[in-house]
Amino acid sequence: MPLDGPVSVAVVGGGIAGLTAALRLSERGYKVTVYEEKPYLGGNFSAHRDDGEGVYHDIYPHMLSNFYVNFWDIVENDLGLRRDLSPNSDFATRNAFKFVRPRHQHYMELRDAGSFKDMLANMASGIAPWWDMYLWSYSMLDMLAHSFNPRKQLSYSVSGFVQSRPYATERVVAMHDFIIMVIWSVHAAGTSASSYQSFLHQTFGNLSPLLWLLKGNIQQKIMGPLEKKLSGLGCEIHKSTRVEEIVVDGTRATRLKVQDTSFYWERHDVTPRRHVPEESNPVAVDHPFDYVVIAVPPAALGLLVETGAPGHRIVDRVPKLAEVRRLKSEPIAMLDLYFTRKLSGIPADNVAMIDSTCDLSYIDISQLWEDPDLKDITALAVKITRIADSPVTASSFFSAVSMPGMARNAARARRSAGWTYSSLSSRANFLCGSSESGRRHRPQRASPPSLRIWLR
Repeated sequence: MPLDGPVSVAVVGGGIAGLTAALRLSERGYKVTVYEEKPYLGGNFSAHRDDGEGVYHDIYPHMLSNFYVNFWDIVENDLGLRRDLSPNSDFATRNAFKFVRPRHQHYMELRDAGSFKDMLANMASGIAPWWDMYLWSYSMLDMLAHSFNPRKQLSYSVSGFVQSRPYATERVVAMHDFIIMVIWSVHAAGTSASSYQSFLHQTFGNLSPLLWLLKGNIQQKIMGPLEKKLSGLGCEIHKSTRVEEIVVDGTRATRLKVQDTSFYWERHDVTPRRHVPEESNPVAVDHPFDYVVIAVPPAALGLLVETGAPGHRIVDRVPKLAEVRRLKSEPIAMLDLYFTRKLSGIPADNVAMIDSTCDLSYIDISQLWEDPDLKDITALAVKITRIADSPVTASSFFSAVSMPGMARNAARARRSAGWTYSSLSSRANFLCGSSESGRRHRPQRASPPSLRIWLR
């Protein structure tokens, strides 16, 4: 639709949701300004690199499903990436998940969880007793057939639904929790049964391939080109800038108050806290925007809608937004392990550890990324999702990937403020955090190094 004049839009949040809104609005002639508190774009779909290092570290090599229609529209049609079964595709396919138990060397396989032809193979996989595997599969069909009230999505969890069924066993409930933690890093008790039902509706019947994985880091493949395209469309992007307050007058947002967050990155604080130096105050953006799009996580949204003078807050105009504080999120820990040689026996699929105290999973990105620097080494991206429940042990990881010798030398990894600290062996290089200053220290090279570790 032709515009009579420039219509300005502020997009708060430079994650994939905010950037999608900015892209579509910019294409339609709107004057868009994006504010992102981190020095890089993408949010939970991003990558960054440490100072002096040429290696980009993804938040995690995301597992992408066939039904991500809007995402595929951007990467294929707007960015020109290729997604097919040819060797020239920018995405690799995977049709199974691998599972392993601590101190075991046998990998079990779960294929197309919604495919009937693989049901018998999954039941005999050894991940759980065959009757529990059958009941787990049946419970998903049961959930698909159930009628949930869409107005009460937060009142019925996946765990609550499964536990209410007469056939459910404790292992079936635990299986749902385990699988959901592997996929989304959220417990089944905190996952809406209605939302999970929608996911199953989209997934079942659209499982070939099971998932797609990007053949490279997110920054160079997607976020960098997307930022360039947005700039070409006239979109202004302000990174290291957090919106602290949206001032509402009547029914319109008239001003934004923003805070420079570059000082966080000077001390390498990956997760900026909601406090500022005494000498630093939010700065008001004088010119008003016609519209404001908010695309931030629940915790940040809960603060944003309630911040400001009474009568000029978003929550004063839309009281129901106060309920977003009910939505919870949990941090995950990522550990990048770079071995200076190829390790045998590491599968190319995503691997999850059964009976792990920290819900550990990993993937060998050296078998995925088209990066010549990774050709002769093994690079494992390790995800630890249950960091609040129990201590993370490095030895449990090395046992899982069948390196008992290194497991014996592994010390316990423990968490410190903002960073994970680990000491694995005297032959390792370390890049770890200080709980006092929050700074990362340059690795001290051993001779000869057998393992390089980045902890974040």
